[in-house]
Amino acid sequence: MTTSTFIRDKVNKIIDKWGSTIIITPRTYTKGSYGGYEGRTTTEGTAVTTVAIESNYLKRKSGMNAGRIAEGDLTLGLKYDEVVTEDSKITWDSNEYKVKEIKEIKPQNTVIYIRITLTKMI
Repeated sequence: MTTSTFIRDKVNKIIDKWGSTIIITPRTYTKGSYGGYEGRTTTEGTAVTTVAIESNYLKRKSGMNAGRIAEGDLTLGLKYDEVVTEDSKITWDSNEYKVKEIKEIKPQNTVIYIRITLTKMI
């Protein structure tokens, strides 16, 4: 077991123990007709329920730096093998968010966890 996979296993255990439930809903968009002048439609796929942890909490538990975020944004840490795209809708703590940024945290080319930055949907 390499150091990176050891750390990844430790982070997964922290997420399992201290994380809370989130729902990841994949979405696809269809462009409006007439060159995009009509409204686009959104189609939601099958939602997946999983566990995530606030990045600041993950930082306190593991010592890993979560970085700075803009006021009003939220960052969550997901397990390394979760599937999320920038089109996904995230439901956490009864609030819906859109994905602003996805970053794989991967020292030594091994993904430790996925950090997503979210903005609340209006």
